[in-house]
Amino acid sequence: MTQQSQGFNTPQHNDSDDVRLMAMLIYLLGFVSGFIGPLIIWLVKKDDSKLIDQSGKSYLNMFISYMIWCAVPVVIMIFSLIFYMPFDPTSGLISIFIFLLLNLVILGLLITFSVFNIIGCVKYYQGTYYQAPLSIRFFK
Repeated sequence: MTQQSQGFNTPQHNDSDDVRLMAMLIYLLGFVSGFIGPLIIWLVKKDDSKLIDQSGKSYLNMFISYMIWCAVPVVIMIFSLIFYMPFDPTSGLISIFIFLLLNLVILGLLITFSVFNIIGCVKYYQGTYYQAPLSIRFFK
């Protein structure tokens, strides 16, 4: 059986271990430093390898996209708490229900982001490109 038939991705490049490690480190630092660590590595190392450049762009696209997806429920929660809660006790209960439901949406988005972040680490360490689902391509 070949590696492809076993479900393994073969590297698209002949990149060195250091290049693949830096590409993976962009995603790995995302767990610790949000976007600052990956941004610094990408800005410093993007000219060294196309894989590092693509990894940085892909991570930043994913990070910005998921922050936007999380901001939408937060804005809805704020408006529901401001406009519905003070007027009527029953609408306050509806507002609390909306608040709890949207918190579950945000939790789901954060778990999804973490899973795709781990997948990105593995893919870039293997030397393959990865674009996370639900990512808007701000950097091409």
